[in-house]
Amino acid sequence: SGSIFRVPDDRSGDELGEHGHIRGKVNEIPLGSHIAPVLLLSSLFFYAWGEPRFMVFMVIAIVQGYVFGLLAEKFRDRPKQAKLCLWASAVVSLGLLCYCKYADFFISGFNTLTGLSLPLLHVALPIGISFYTFQVLSYVIDVYRGETAAQRSFIDLAAYVSLFPQLIAGPIVRYSDVAAELKSRTNHEPSDMCHLRQNSVMLAEI
Repeated sequence: SGSIFRVPDDRSGDELGEHGHIRGKVNEIPLGSHIAPVLLLSSLFFYAWGEPRFMVFMVIAIVQGYVFGLLAEKFRDRPKQAKLCLWASAVVSLGLLCYCKYADFFISGFNTLTGLSLPLLHVALPIGISFYTFQVLSYVIDVYRGETAAQRSFIDLAAYVSLFPQLIAGPIVRYSDVAAELKSRTNHEPSDMCHLRQNSVMLAEI
């Protein structure tokens, strides 16, 4: 039951005439269920290319979001436990973000107030940490509110969080808006490109 990319064609079957069968051959590309793994591996490769050590922060964010998302759903009928899961996820997510962005700021301030000389950590800011932090947090919040089901597939959730083109440029995307696309999506090519491909096949058959 693999998904397919379907390319819209603005010509009727009569216009295609005896080559109407080309539409099925050219415009449907089976994808199976490999979309999320391919997206995940590609995104992790590009992300790690710049600085592999920053992967640690992303992995922690994904793992905690996955675990607390499942727990928030499990305890949905027990509000106190569910809220505890939400707060735990928020503390981990925002704790990582604050550590990377503000650790040296707070140490400098502490040194100024106390006269001490604690060494600065010189923590470099990981690429996209703000985007994936708030995406994970928005996912757990949506699960807590019952607006989306918790994702059972770790790979699918990791692909959503780590998608590289969106990760470095934004915007923050809610999980519920893209969950279905991780399993099955439709790609729309311009009709001119579709016609070019069809004409090429027709010429090859002459």
